[in-house]
Amino acid sequence: AVLLVVACTSAFLGREDEDMFKFMKFVKEHNREYQTFEEFHAKFEIFKSNLHKVDDHESFSPFMDMTETQFQARLNLETEAIAESRSKMERYTLSAKRGELPTSFDWREQGAVAAIKDQGQCGSCWA
Repeated sequence: AVLLVVACTSAFLGREDEDMFKFMKFVKEHNREYQTFEEFHAKFEIFKSNLHKVDDHESFSPFMDMTETQFQARLNLETEAIAESRSKMERYTLSAKRGELPTSFDWREQGAVAAIKDQGQCGSCWA
């Protein structure tokens, strides 16, 4: 039983060390500065939570130390004014012409898609 506890603790600490290493790499790459240990620890916990969501992708984003609420607020994704105006909007449905459509269409092949860019807090990318 003691051996099992030691093995589990070792595996946990290994994961914690790996998460901390990834967090420190993230902090350096995205020039993050935290004013207090408490803020650092809170951001590390958020980062770990987000890291476990994207672990399979092996990629980071500059938003990894934000909660969902902080992310939405930063990008102005859903304000009360937008939600209220959206609920008052009339809905229109346009009927499309029916005809032959390709089975697939890739805008990348047309040269119409650019790389994703961070537009900061502008929010126009969602317009």
